[in-house]
Amino acid sequence: MGEANVRAPRREGRAVAHLGVMCALLALSTAIGLGFHELGFTDSSIISLYILSTLLTATVTSGRMYTLLSSALSVVLYNFYFVVPRFSLESLDTSYLVTFAIMFVAAIVASELTNHIARNAREARRTAYRTSVLLETNQLLQQADGPGSIARIALSQLSKLLDGPVAFYPAEGDGLGSPLVRNGDDEAMPAAIAENARVNALRALRSTKFAKDAASTGAAPASAPPANAEASEIVAIPLGDGLFLPVRTHDEVFGVVGIRAADRDIDSFELSIARSIIGECALELAREREAREREEAAVLARNEQLRANLLRSLGHDLRTPLTAISGAAAILRDDSGRLAPDQRRALLDDVYHDSLWLIDMVENLLTITHFDEGTVKLTLNSELIDDIFEAAVSHLANQAGEHRIVIEPAEEILLVRIDASLIIQVLTNLVGNAIKYTPAGSIIRLYARREGAFVRVTVADDGPGVADDDKPHVFDRFYSGAKAERPADAQRSFGLGLALCRSIVEAHGGAIEVHDNVPHGAVFSFTLPAEEVAIHG
Repeated sequence: MGEANVRAPRREGRAVAHLGVMCALLALSTAIGLGFHELGFTDSSIISLYILSTLLTATVTSGRMYTLLSSALSVVLYNFYFVVPRFSLESLDTSYLVTFAIMFVAAIVASELTNHIARNAREARRTAYRTSVLLETNQLLQQADGPGSIARIALSQLSKLLDGPVAFYPAEGDGLGSPLVRNGDDEAMPAAIAENARVNALRALRSTKFAKDAASTGAAPASAPPANAEASEIVAIPLGDGLFLPVRTHDEVFGVVGIRAADRDIDSFELSIARSIIGECALELAREREAREREEAAVLARNEQLRANLLRSLGHDLRTPLTAISGAAAILRDDSGRLAPDQRRALLDDVYHDSLWLIDMVENLLTITHFDEGTVKLTLNSELIDDIFEAAVSHLANQAGEHRIVIEPAEEILLVRIDASLIIQVLTNLVGNAIKYTPAGSIIRLYARREGAFVRVTVADDGPGVADDDKPHVFDRFYSGAKAERPADAQRSFGLGLALCRSIVEAHGGAIEVHDNVPHGAVFSFTLPAEEVAIHG
């Protein structure tokens, strides 16, 4: 069955309507002509009426048959009503035969010109309509945000064009997934029709895939689309009471669009627009798939880069403390008898501090891994921020050395809704960094202030601070801050700890930032959701 006519045309009603219009125009011309005759108008005026009737017939009907019939009947009616002897088909004056011939030819020529103009106008309207539909479809598809959205837009445009049930069956392996159906106001097909359409859609899908595979091997299966079709051409496949068009590009089939064609004819013009819409849909699906694959490849590349950075950072950060521990252990083992008590104590302190640093490093690494995997679940409770400060400082009592850690009390009672253990870890990392990267005798201050619905927590030191080049990246994972000013023996990365701080704070709905202290030093601050203090009388 060809694509030009999907179903057998139902022209009877249209033919009767066209004949009715033609007869009405001829009757009207005859009635007016009789009036002209009674008023004494010349025969040329009456002949013009019949030529006008033929022109109008050519304009409002389709097909040359109605025009020819109108021209012939015009000559007959003119001869019958207006040529002597009247009300007879006999003509006594042979000159009228020439008049009849000229009248017939003039009517045909005029009607052909009118038909030509009408066809051109009709084609222009169709071209403009096709262009507007495709432009609208293209604009809508560019706003789509996924395969489902693309399919729904295409179905909406097809339903609007064809004014009937349309379904999209996405390809899933060798089968079809759940269909998306568009049927005007009713979005569901009857179960029997839907199942029959699905079976036919699956047959169309397999036929298309078989044809594509056969085209690559040079075979030509009998059930395939025409042999002269291009590899990426969307060929309509009539099955049962529907028409099925594959949604495909040159190298991939995304699914099948089913159009129910039992209730109306689908002419070649509508079918060409439908194929163009489906082609646009296929191209957009291909672009969306390529964009998704590029994004997945970029994610894999980022993950590989993060993994490489992790190994490099761990190798760098673990080497220094492990070297110090192994060196101190070797001295204590081999030369313990020759060391003074204070020297042995200093070596043991170094081993102890480096061990604590390694423990903190492992804790940070495990916690940030849980955040990446999405397995962290916050245990939120109402906590006094001063209690959190005390708990964090107590963890660092053995590391503070000659640094002074000062907790400045708030002017009011500040309750925060937090996971206490995670926020203590944030403060431990921030204060620990301040201890590492500021000289002995530096002061580290902790304080909190209310800011609307949040509490801002601040850790400030009076050390050398963070370089301006480092500030935009200091919370990036594995960033080591190569340009930051540090003591000569501080060679460890702070990127992992601060990246963890940001993850924890953002999980609580807050934000963390860094800026300069005055006159020198660094200020790290972050916000936490405040909890109202309930006072019971």
